[in-house]
Amino acid sequence: VRTGGSAQASEIYSIGLNPGEGVIQISEGGISQTVVFEDVLAVRDNVPAASFTVNGTSANDTITFAAGVGGGIFTGTTGKIAVDNSDSIEFNNKASLTINGMAGSDAINLNHPSAPLGLTSITVNGGDPSSAEGDRLHLQSAGSILPSAAGGGTIVAPGLPSIAFSGIEVATVAGFTVVPTVDGLEVTATGDRNFAGQDDAFIIDTDAISQFLTLTLNGSIALYAGRAAIAGISASGLAGNDSLTLTGTANGDTFNFSPATEDTGIVSIAGGITIDYASIDLIVLNGLGGDDT
Repeated sequence: VRTGGSAQASEIYSIGLNPGEGVIQISEGGISQTVVFEDVLAVRDNVPAASFTVNGTSANDTITFAAGVGGGIFTGTTGKIAVDNSDSIEFNNKASLTINGMAGSDAINLNHPSAPLGLTSITVNGGDPSSAEGDRLHLQSAGSILPSAAGGGTIVAPGLPSIAFSGIEVATVAGFTVVPTVDGLEVTATGDRNFAGQDDAFIIDTDAISQFLTLTLNGSIALYAGRAAIAGISASGLAGNDSLTLTGTANGDTFNFSPATEDTGIVSIAGGITIDYASIDLIVLNGLGGDDT
């Protein structure tokens, strides 16, 4: 078994069918080393590699990338990835990390406040989902989503490598929670992310062609999701003077505005998303093109 040593071109880690099983393949210049293991509780890996790939399964996986404990064979910060109830792998000395959700509707959570030693980029591929809710990606740090295609884009966050993603139906960052329901995913967004009493601006747009929507909070996109995956959005401004803008499309849209109190109620676009809002002082309905109602 190779540990440490000179830099390798690539390393691939795939979990097995049962907990404690898996395969690690390390390759360099046409030469490969394959390690097949079983009944292993955890893997610790400090082999230097240009690329490191972690593969999920064809089931509905929960994949978590968190900080490792370090020490022992490691020098510097580490990361730890766990897939469902299988063994985790703790690592550093990898330049790039790719997480492949594979088939199934996966939940991929990135909860790492600082990068493992050597890591400069992260790529997340959702794969083919098994339900309308699809694959979900959540960064538990403050960040901004930069969409580039339906289900694809980049997340940037202070102190972390850029995160490129594809095949993701719902992407969120800190301050947003996503809960599965029988009707789809319920998204909750809260303001006051920087300080209590912050004046927050929520802006929701939907692309009529791709049917992906964005929710921008204070100038940064914090939710990027396929319309079919979302059952509804709850937005709470908390304290401060807060606003919510719902933007229509170039087509003829029908807006529904149903205030319950001075700063709570429901606003929606017929055939589109419904937003349940609270502690919002100003509602803006932006019709854009078309004959709107």
